Amino acid sequence: MKSAKKLLVPALWLVASMVQAHTELKSATPANGAVLNHAPVTLDLAFSEPVQLLKLNIADGSGAVVATGFKATADSQKVFAIALPAMAPAVYNASWTIVGKDGHRVEGKLGFTVDPNAVESAGKAPVREHSDHH
Repeated sequence: MKSAKKLLVPALWLVASMVQAHTELKSATPANGAVLNHAPVTLDLAFSEPVQLLKLNIADGSGAVVATGFKATADSQKVFAIALPAMAPAVYNASWTIVGKDGHRVEGKLGFTVDPNAVESAGKAPVREHSDHH
């Protein structure tokens, strides 16, 4: 009986871990922390599974919102390419809300800089996202 309990505990932990797993951002262009000499023409977001992109906001460092014409999606997909307007040199912050097939909303964000005089940098891995389910 003791050996059955020893096997049960890791199995329960594995199931709990799988249940807690949520969709996450796999890649973004521009990446979080990227420094670009030229403004991007799209914001590309790729997720680990199909999601609905419910909300997308982009603002410059002063908080001025960048009008993207974004509309929430009715269909789920893994990759989104959001067209961006001409962007002046500045620091930009993008934030979004998605919902995966598990029904949980997940929020994410990233920041990038447009500076024609800076040394370009590719940025880093996506920012850890926040889920409304704990």
